[in-house]
Amino acid sequence: MIQGAREVLDYAKDVFSTKLHDYGMAWIILRPTTLLDLLFIKAHRIRTIEDKGSQAVPDSIEEDFIGIINYAIMTLMRLECPNLNLNSTTQEALHCYSKIINEVIDLLEKKNSDYGDAWKLMLPTSFTDIILMKVLRLRSEIEKKGLSKTVAEPHLLDIINYSIFAILTRKKVKNDKTATG
Repeated sequence: MIQGAREVLDYAKDVFSTKLHDYGMAWIILRPTTLLDLLFIKAHRIRTIEDKGSQAVPDSIEEDFIGIINYAIMTLMRLECPNLNLNSTTQEALHCYSKIINEVIDLLEKKNSDYGDAWKLMLPTSFTDIILMKVLRLRSEIEKKGLSKTVAEPHLLDIINYSIFAILTRKKVKNDKTATG
């Protein structure tokens, strides 16, 4: 397993769980395409801050990547757990969330084995660009083929993985800067 990936996913799940406790299943009324738009907005914000080199609102970029992870998982939850509804329990929602996390980890391990940690050589800004590209590709596919698990899942799993890589890369850059003073 990629060092730190499980911690990122556990933190994302904690954020999801806290919001689930605070707001219940209100998110379930959002169409999957609306969840994609929310995901796009988070990625676009990150890209804008990266391009400008500054930000007006001091919200953490890492937290935006956590938001991207959660919106992608929520979209997958809508597709993989169609029985979830406004009356679903926290336990039912978290069970579905955990099921998807296991799929993410499985794919992450397989792809990292094939690509050999290539993500460690990427620029932090590249992750944002790839996430935005994946969202736009997915939107295009949905327009042509409709929304289905088959269409959406590969893109969403990649978006989650690139978000994990982005968080881990940003943490490493911050740690390196701290170490060099």
